[in-house]
Amino acid sequence: MQSPKMIALCFCLAAGMAGQTSDPDALQVSLLAPSRAPASSEDKIELRLSRPLAAGERMALMAGDTDISAFLIPAPQKISLSSSAVLLPSGDIQLHAWLVTSSHQWRDAGTVKVKVKRAQTTPSTESQGPQVPRFFTLQQSSSLQFRSQPFYKTTSRLTYKRTFQELSLQSNVLGKFQGQGWHAELQSNVLGTSQDRNALRYSQLGSGAPQLDLASYSAMFESHRLKVWAGDQSFGTSRQLLNSFNARGIRVATNFGGRFDLMVGLTSGIAVQGYDNLLGFEDGDNRMLSATLGVELRKLPGAARVEFTGLHGTARQYDDTEESSSGVSARFAGNLWKQRITWDAGIADSVSESGGRGAEYAELNFQPVRDWKLTKRIKTSWTATFREERVDPGYRSVGAFVESDIDRRQLEISGNIGAMQFLFDHNRSEDNLARTELQWKTYIHQTSFNADLPLRDFLGVKKDQKKWLPRISYTYFGLRSFSTEPPKGQDPEEAGPLPDTRTVSHSVALDWGKRTRFGYRFSFDGQQNYGHVMHSATYGWSLGKKLDLAADAGMEQSTQLTTHTWAERFSGRAKWKPNPRWMLAANFSGTCVHTSDGGSALQASLDVQAQWRMLTENVEKGQRMRAEWNARYSNRYSFAQSGGFPSQYKVQYFQAGLTFTFF
Repeated sequence: MQSPKMIALCFCLAAGMAGQTSDPDALQVSLLAPSRAPASSEDKIELRLSRPLAAGERMALMAGDTDISAFLIPAPQKISLSSSAVLLPSGDIQLHAWLVTSSHQWRDAGTVKVKVKRAQTTPSTESQGPQVPRFFTLQQSSSLQFRSQPFYKTTSRLTYKRTFQELSLQSNVLGKFQGQGWHAELQSNVLGTSQDRNALRYSQLGSGAPQLDLASYSAMFESHRLKVWAGDQSFGTSRQLLNSFNARGIRVATNFGGRFDLMVGLTSGIAVQGYDNLLGFEDGDNRMLSATLGVELRKLPGAARVEFTGLHGTARQYDDTEESSSGVSARFAGNLWKQRITWDAGIADSVSESGGRGAEYAELNFQPVRDWKLTKRIKTSWTATFREERVDPGYRSVGAFVESDIDRRQLEISGNIGAMQFLFDHNRSEDNLARTELQWKTYIHQTSFNADLPLRDFLGVKKDQKKWLPRISYTYFGLRSFSTEPPKGQDPEEAGPLPDTRTVSHSVALDWGKRTRFGYRFSFDGQQNYGHVMHSATYGWSLGKKLDLAADAGMEQSTQLTTHTWAERFSGRAKWKPNPRWMLAANFSGTCVHTSDGGSALQASLDVQAQWRMLTENVEKGQRMRAEWNARYSNRYSFAQSGGFPSQYKVQYFQAGLTFTFF
């Protein structure tokens, strides 16, 4: 099997030889009303999308060299913006649209030309010379909540929070600014509470934690070639060195030469909260310096990209322990053949006190079948993914969480035939790569399969036809963990039998109906000395949107060595919503357990919850307020008897709360 380095090299050569190809199935934009008059400062520019956006996708829009994506107003199949809000100059303007996928790949969505009329100016404005327009928006959401637990009764000896009253506050502010050739964003989140134990940093500072604290804040400034972040942020694409790292600090990014970009950051070594360390890197023992150089090998961003990352930092944990590492990494990612082939490969070298040095990975996605038509209505798509990863023993990096001492290979195949979904996954791994003395070398083989078969949707059955057709779900999971030789330094007699554990699990679910619902569940899982079987049936009934009833009854049986266990369980729930403001819900569950050695257990619980909501708004001032009241009563009981010693536990309490939200 080829190593990740070889896979990355092969695709690097392929990307260099491949030319740009157009994708006729890609999303395209066009003017919603191309025949309309030129846009004035009060008009909205509307662009139609050739298809709706999928989950995780977003649109990016460039006016010349200026990114105006922050001011787009999305709709199901269009985007719009105000020509005055984004400070478009008068005359013919070319807008370039990009589709940003969930994997942060940019796909060209086409260009459109719009004509913007020059705004009329008054004599007083002209006498003041040229004006630079500004744009500012502010969004805020503040929530004030009062909670009370006036009644609490239990057989437990715990005394914390038997009864309490608590006042809590959460406030979020988001501001957007834009000037001539630049834009900025500022966001903050403040949390407050009257209870010391619920303070944001109580786990770190104990009773000294402030009751009103800064949970997070972030600021961003972007111009033609410069982008700056300050505050709390998540960054890094080097999977084994600096990957989606959450920290507080400052980062600066710039692009030059058309295809080069550089990002340099000075941040904290771990996530920071509170207002007493706004910069994040004030503590020298909790500081990280990082830099990433990116090179686009092809004209389309993300089609073939190489990144080089360097890192040096120290992380101070909450228990005052410190961890340091320094390292470098290289990453190569891209795509070919209309996005049907995508890859991501990298190698990292990190020096830390743990002693590990090297790590490498490769991931290849191939979609040979995309939206093939089997019939006029049914299409099929299939994707295969191969992953390989190897991490040396003791490898550590403060910028990424990586499982060390592992060599893993994985194959995943997913696809659909109409509404039916399938997923197959198989991976193999081994540890103890250095063959440490007196330590087993373990091999793990794991296989899983999932199938979701909504037969009525697949066959395109009309609403009132063939209601007996069920939705079928099946899941299989198999795991084998074994060793092929005794640990280094031990002979077979000293080591004993070679470990070889097998686990298998099957589950099947069938569901019928929507308003009146029936369901059946079966599952089995077991090992050499253990087996567990479960049967359950469900029933549900809905009366419009006002009343919903459901019940679930099941029986379970398990065997472990010489002990047999039987369990019966029942649960029910009811939800009544007479109008959009009121809601009343009740949940009940009970379980009875018996064992072959005379043991028994009984558990029961009842929860009742009521909720009321109100929304008021002032359209002229753009102010809205939502009030929400909720109350909950809970009663739980459990009894167990084993070896002739009975034990029981009871708890019941009542809670109520009132929340005001201003936005």
